[in-house]
Formats: sequence, C-alpha cells, structure tokens
Amino acid sequence: MDTTSYTGLPNKLCQGLTSVKSSLTTGHMLEKSETTHIDSRDKFNHHMARSVLGIQAPLKLQTELQIASKMGRLPCLPSSRLMLDVLRGTNEDISFDDILNNPREFGELQVDPHLAMDRHDHRPPRSKTSRSGADDSVSIDDGVSTCSNISDLTSIYDDSEVGFPTSNDTILSTDILDEKLDIAIEGLRNKDLRTRENSLRTLQTLFSQKYVSELVINRSESLTDQLITCLRKGNESEGKLAAIVTSLFFIQLGEPNDELFLQFRDIILPILRDESKSSSIRKNYAQAIGIICFIACEDMSSTVELMKTLETIFSRSYLLPDRTTPIINHDLQELHTSALSSWCLLMSTMPNNLAHELIRTYAPEKIPGLIESNDGDLRNQAGETIAVLYEIARDINSIFAEPPESLLITLEKKANESAKYRGKKEKRLQRATFREIYNSFEEGTSPEFDIKFGRETLEITSWTTRLYYNIFSSLLATGMNIHLKENGFLRSVFNLDDLEIEDIHQSKTNRFERQLANRAAFKVRTQALNKTRANKVTRIQNED
Repeated sequence: MDTTSYTGLPNKLCQGLTSVKSSLTTGHMLEKSETTHIDSRDKFNHHMARSVLGIQAPLKLQTELQIASKMGRLPCLPSSRLMLDVLRGTNEDISFDDILNNPREFGELQVDPHLAMDRHDHRPPRSKTSRSGADDSVSIDDGVSTCSNISDLTSIYDDSEVGFPTSNDTILSTDILDEKLDIAIEGLRNKDLRTRENSLRTLQTLFSQKYVSELVINRSESLTDQLITCLRKGNESEGKLAAIVTSLFFIQLGEPNDELFLQFRDIILPILRDESKSSSIRKNYAQAIGIICFIACEDMSSTVELMKTLETIFSRSYLLPDRTTPIINHDLQELHTSALSSWCLLMSTMPNNLAHELIRTYAPEKIPGLIESNDGDLRNQAGETIAVLYEIARDINSIFAEPPESLLITLEKKANESAKYRGKKEKRLQRATFREIYNSFEEGTSPEFDIKFGRETLEITSWTTRLYYNIFSSLLATGMNIHLKENGFLRSVFNLDDLEIEDIHQSKTNRFERQLANRAAFKVRTQALNKTRANKVTRIQNED
C-alpha cells in the first residue's frame, strides 16, 4: 500500500470528513477496486435488462425495486409489464400509487417469464471475440439470468423455464393448481400468439405432471372450446402444442365420450389430410387423433374409418410395384411413422373378426414392406407393428398366426445389418429391435421388463403392453409414474389393481400414527433402560 498518500493527513482532518474520505478512497486500492467492480456489475445488469426489456429498462427496473420495497420480496426483475401510461400517470383506470401501495392486487401486470426469456433468447448471437467488460457493449452469456426464483401465477414453469433444473416438487404448487389452470385457460383466449403458446405449455406441464381429473372435468367445456379453436387455426407451433395438450386432456378425462371424440375428429382430420400443411404439424395431429380415439371412441365403425385414413398416409411408404423403396423426405417419413404408430394402437382395440381381416390384409406383405424404408424410426416402428399383429393373431387363434418364411429372413437380415452408410446409433437400435422381434417368432419369447413406481411394479410382458407404455410415456414423460399411481384409466390399460391406490393413500395417512407409536415405544424403552441402569448402580453400591 502506498503510504505517501497519508502525508499531512492530520492537517486534512481539519478540512472535514469529505476531504478525508476522498483521500482514503484515493489511498486504498482495495476499496477502489471494489468500487470499480460494483460499477461494472451495475452496468452489466443494466445491459442485461435492456437486452430483455428494451429501451425502457431503467425506468422499469426502478419501478420494480419500488414495488419490491413494498412487497417485502424481489419480483422477477426482467418480467415487468407496467405500461408506460401507468408509469407516467396518464392511465385513467390504474394509478401508479395504487400499485406501489397494493402491488399484489395488480398481478395481471406481471408478464409471463416465458415472454421475457423468449425475448432474451432471440437476441443476436454474441461474437466469439467479444469480452465481458464494464461498457454497454458487454456480451451477455445465454446461461445467465437476472430473474429471481419467484414465479408469477401465469406460468407453472418455475426455475425450469429459465434454464435451472428443478424437481417435480418445485415445478408445481399444489395449493394454486386451480388458479393456474384458470389463468392458462384464459390465456388461450388471448389474441397474442405467444401468450396462447405459453398457456398451452403451462397446460402441457400441468396435465403431464399432475393427475387433476376433477379440476379438468369441471372446466371441460371451456377447455374443449379453446383447444378446438387452437387446433382449427393450424399454426405450426400453436397447432403442435394444441395437439399434445388435447391428448393429455383426454388422458386426464379417461372416459369414453363419442360426442367429444367427434368434435375433435372433425377438426383434426381435415388438417391431417391436407397435404399443403407442414408434415410436422400433421405428425402431431396423427398421434393425437390415435390417442383420442383409443380413449374416447366406442363406435367401431368410426375407429375403422380412422384407421383407413391413417393407412392412406403411411401407405406412401409402401414398396413400389418393382419392389423398390419410394424416395420420401425425412419430414414425411416422420409423419408416416406417427400414423403407423396410431394405426397399431387402434389395431389393438379391434374385436376378433375385424382383427382377423386386418391381419390377413396387412401382415403378410404391406407392413413388412415398410421394413425396407430408408428411415430408421419407420423401420423399427414397422417391425414392432408386425410383432403386435402376430401377437394378436396368436391370441385370437387366427390361421395367420405364423409368419411366412420370407418375413423371417427379412427380420433376421435387419437384426444383423451392418451397412456402412447407416450411423452407428441407428444400426445399434435397429439390430436390438429386430433381434428381439426375430426371437419372438423363433423362440416364442416376448419383451419382459419391470417398471417400478412407488411400492408397485408394472410388468411389461407383451408387445401390446410395450406399445401402450411407449406411447403414453412419450407424452407424460416424468409424470408417467404419477399417472400410473393415480390415473384410473392408465391403471386399467395396464391391468393394475385399483385397490392399490387406496392402500397407498391409507399408508400415507397412517404415517403420523406410526410416528406417534414409535415415539411412545422409544419413551417406554428409554424409561425401562434407565430403571435397569439405576438398579444396577444401586446393587453395585450395596456390594461395595
């Protein structure tokens, strides 16, 4: 430390604290460095807020801090949507003073964190040669966020939406599920596309991570109207999200309802058949209509008609008359894979007579032709569909229960394929899939594995059960275990005992009673041991 700066310091004490403070700031390099660091940090946060919020960031930040001082907590800084007319005092309906005095009553002025982070994510990519500094041109790391951990009621995504890992316990707050559901449904009525998409994402997480059938049933009419509206618009991102949420909506309901099925079918099928629509949105619609029909439709004629529509789609991948594979782009092949998966799902619901006819029509040549596709997912889905078809044929004692020799040769070939023009991962997955399918024909084996959830175990022992699990787990993701525990529809699909639900709830309610009993036993045991020790000490003293 430079001591020369302290020369004449006693004389400067007479000039007042300002002069002394200035001298000390000049002399202490650590304090000077800290001040520079604080200035750099403030400029960094300022630039971050401007990147997310735009030019009005300073005014918004000041407002947020004033609100924070009244609320006793720090709101999500880059998520304020206080309108300029409110800030300037020109709004006739809302007074800025009222917001400061009662900030909790103006929650609708808080923007969904999705929107703030979307604006943050759509910034131009930073230059590789840029360096972080204290000026306004400082580069912003995409992994950095100035949001606090407090979420508002417009989103069910908490930390997970802004890039922080969370568990299922922190994603959803059970106390306000109904409120979040109502806000999300109301958001579907908004004219802004991004707001509707965020509401659909909220519903997707809510329906997949929680079983809330009672809340959904009470709001089924509103949900039906809004989901149909979103599906009808057929926008790329909104339509894909709406298809997923619609499937989850029916999983929550879990009851046959032909009238409701027809309402959604009449909206989905025209878009599914429209080749001018993108293949990605048609793919989601193909998956959704299969799940909806599987859950809600009891009319076999409607199911067969839908299967014909799906077959029309994936039939474009059938082998050509000269036994060569058609040339199809990847997006269309994904659509054909989704349509084939839904077709196979509905096939499992067919009565014996219809199942026999379908197996006779599709099992010998049509579906096996899809195994030669250039797309790995379509090849694997075709192989699993063949396994399901012949499994059903064996169950109904069909005369087509045994595959032709040509099919076995093709399956064995795919199980050992080592073409160099295919990727390693693709070949590994294909060989594993077709080896299992081939063994099911040659050795009569079936896929066998267990899924443990809570105190129960789901046993997968057939190709049909495996198909069900793959389809529903792809939608529910980490919420699959919760639905297996609580969703009566899924438990019936996988033949799980309904009484287990009551047993689990009973065990949870008795937990407190068990704790009380353990404490009482521990107390009695401790008293007995103390008495034994006291008697032992007394006996020793008497002997002495």
